[in-house]
Amino acid sequence: MLSSSKNMASQGRLILFKKNNILPCSFISNFKQIHLSSSLNFAQEAKELDLSEATENVQLEGDANETVDQEYLERLRNKSRLRPQEHNLLHGKPPYSEKFIPYHDTIRYKRKLYGRYGERSDVDPAILWPTKHELTEMIEYERVAHPDTLQIMVSRHKVKLEKEAEEMKRRENEINSRVAKLEQWKAEVVERANKKLREAQAAKERKERLVEEVRRYFGFKVDPRDERFKEMLEKKEKEENKRIKEEKKKAKQAKILARLTATASNPNTQ
Repeated sequence: MLSSSKNMASQGRLILFKKNNILPCSFISNFKQIHLSSSLNFAQEAKELDLSEATENVQLEGDANETVDQEYLERLRNKSRLRPQEHNLLHGKPPYSEKFIPYHDTIRYKRKLYGRYGERSDVDPAILWPTKHELTEMIEYERVAHPDTLQIMVSRHKVKLEKEAEEMKRRENEINSRVAKLEQWKAEVVERANKKLREAQAAKERKERLVEEVRRYFGFKVDPRDERFKEMLEKKEKEENKRIKEEKKKAKQAKILARLTATASNPNTQ
């Protein structure tokens, strides 16, 4: 304001001097200085204004870039490459921050969301309480689906638990008895395996003995692939099998005879 009033005063004097054709040097010098000073002040103010606007724009751009950078960093940190809703579920958060389908506006969905995430779901619990009509339907359903009283249901549940406990006890006893017989079963398995080995060894030795008898019968070394050797070996095997059967038959008869003799000598042991 001061600089503008000085300018107006100097311009007035300048007009007065022009009318009289008088332009003093000092006045001209002062006028130039005032005009130059006002121009410099205007340029300085414009420069400061441009600088403040540029600074504000830079700050706004910096904030926007910082937001973009944060979003970009969050995407880089998500090494799982899961979708946002799946990532939220993995970290125990509500899956959707916005409503995408009409189902998200239903009371059923909001109840499910509040029951799982509580206050983090941003759901008002006041809207989740059932209406009078819903309460009436629930009471009617309970009356039809569960007509028994609480005492009857409790007693029935106790009977069920007792049966389950008895079944578990029976199963435990069965397992314990089988575990007790485990060593016996293992010994029986080992005995059966040893018996098979003994039988295989006896059959091998019997085969070798028969082959040796056939060779002695011919009196010279005979090729086992020779038909005469095969026929004689088959004949010897039949004789051997017949002998074994006779021995088993005699052993069985001896056992029966011994049992009858024992019974006859002790008639009271029936």
